[in-house]
Amino acid sequence: MRFIEDLRDDHEGKEIWILGSGPSLEDYPDDFFEDKIFIEINWIFFAFPPLRESQYILTTHFEPPRYLMKHNPKFLKRCILGLPLATGRERWEISSFGKYKDDPIFFRWHFTGGREGPFLEHFGSTIQSILKGEACKYICFTTNIHYAIQMAIVLGAKKITLVGCEAKFRKNRERVQIRSLAAYYPRKHKGAQPEKPRKWQLGTRLLVKAFEPHGIVIRKYFYNKGYEEIEKSSD
Repeated sequence: MRFIEDLRDDHEGKEIWILGSGPSLEDYPDDFFEDKIFIEINWIFFAFPPLRESQYILTTHFEPPRYLMKHNPKFLKRCILGLPLATGRERWEISSFGKYKDDPIFFRWHFTGGREGPFLEHFGSTIQSILKGEACKYICFTTNIHYAIQMAIVLGAKKITLVGCEAKFRKNRERVQIRSLAAYYPRKHKGAQPEKPRKWQLGTRLLVKAFEPHGIVIRKYFYNKGYEEIEKSSD
């Protein structure tokens, strides 16, 4: 079995793109990411399949890998999975993958329950462990995008580019609806949790601020607009 630390610096000095589920992802043509190193979140592989070894799927939920085990097991080798994989009360560990247990890349995460206190409690020590090249549990503040940023740094990225990670509503919805993704990000999400984008933005700003002094640049990118700096000041 593999853990993310086994791939440390595999993409040293490179730009890694992170594909979230924000509505701005709808603006990109099908072939835009074909030559990119990327980490895509949850179900985005339906829109932009990981066709190269340097393209990854990240999730902390068991539904995407369960789907892949049944329909496209070759993509399990491109999966970066947070343990335990969880949705509701159901949990998956390595043993849940049976004959595929050696295929994915795993990492361990701190349970913060979407609460700011536990996130901040583990923040400093996690950042230091990553910078020192130590194995650790990783952190997020309500979004797998934060895990993906940390995975990209472990993989050696010096430029991390966020796409579909705007944490803003478009036409009163917060999720992409292209191709098959409407089935996995249904319209019931529209306006469901207005507090969530604030948490996404806060966690992202803290990560930008923590890694910038170490020469790691984290920015957003919008199709036909280009790169956009991420504000580092807090609310």
